[in-house]
Amino acid sequence: VGAWNSAVTLALGPYLTYKGVTSITISSSPQLADPINYPTIIGIAPTDTDWSGYMEFGWQRVAIINSADSYSSNQAKSVIDNAENFDLEIVNNVVIPYNMAVNREKNVNYVKQKLTELKNEYVSVFILVCVANDA
Repeated sequence: VGAWNSAVTLALGPYLTYKGVTSITISSSPQLADPINYPTIIGIAPTDTDWSGYMEFGWQRVAIINSADSYSSNQAKSVIDNAENFDLEIVNNVVIPYNMAVNREKNVNYVKQKLTELKNEYVSVFILVCVANDA
C-alpha cells in the first residue's frame, strides 16, 4: 500500500520502480498515470484532471480557494483550465500558503478574510479544495 499524498508518491515513485516494488495508492496526480515514469504505481482514485465534471452545475461566477499542496493546486488548475468549456468565470483563485495550512487558527482567519474580500465581487459559489489537514 502506497502513500496517500501525491507529493510523497511522486518522490518515492522512481525509487520504488528502481527496486521493483509495486505501490497501490490513492494519490491523484495525473503524472502518476504515466506508465513510463511510474510503471510500478497503481492508482485507485481518479486523477486531479478527472475531477472537473462537477462544474456542470450551471454556475457562472466562482472563486476557488485552495491550499498550496500538489493535490489542491492540481484540482484548482483543472477547474481553471476547463472553466471556458462550461461558460464559467473564475473571479479569483486564492491559494492558502503552506505556513497558513500548518496553523489551523491562522488558516481559518485567512480564509475568512479572503471570503469577506470576495463577497464584494458578487460571487455566490466558492469551490474549496484542500487536503484534510488544511480544512
